[in-house]
Amino acid sequence: MRTNLRAGREFARLVAIIGRLRSPGGCPYVFGRAKAQNERRIVDEWQKTKLREKGRTSVLDGLPVNVPALLGAFQLGQRAASVGFDWPGAAGVLEKVREEVGEFEAAAAAASRPEMTEEIGDLFFALASLARHLRINPELALRRANRKFAARFRKVEAKFRRKSKDPRWASLDDMEAVWNKLKKRI
Repeated sequence: MRTNLRAGREFARLVAIIGRLRSPGGCPYVFGRAKAQNERRIVDEWQKTKLREKGRTSVLDGLPVNVPALLGAFQLGQRAASVGFDWPGAAGVLEKVREEVGEFEAAAAAASRPEMTEEIGDLFFALASLARHLRINPELALRRANRKFAARFRKVEAKFRRKSKDPRWASLDDMEAVWNKLKKRI
């Protein structure tokens, strides 16, 4: 029992040392130099400390650039939200998603490829923000949707093959009818 207690103290001491090495000032809330007023205040102070220590001028500095774009949008939104630039709730983000759909539709009606590209990008960004507000990882959600689509589409193809039909020659209506039946089952 004493060995476990000693090991626990040693571990805590090492964690404190590593924390101070990682952040020269150490987190004042972890190392006892400050009292936490609320979670928001702790995050604000930590952001300021990290900016100062790393010589950054923006909370967006230091974000990885080689992540999938949807995850990058999620992380940008998190950082902006950390300084208060955010919608108060998911309802506001959902309204923004609707607005972006409308702007995309207008760009599509004008057949402007550059505008459509910009607006669909804005729509993806708004959807990533909605996912963040709902505490859903958009990258994982999209991967799941991709897997679900692929599995269902393979079943559509298999259904046609069982009838000795090539799905490439089936009509969209026929494929959609099979798709909808499968969707009800899955």
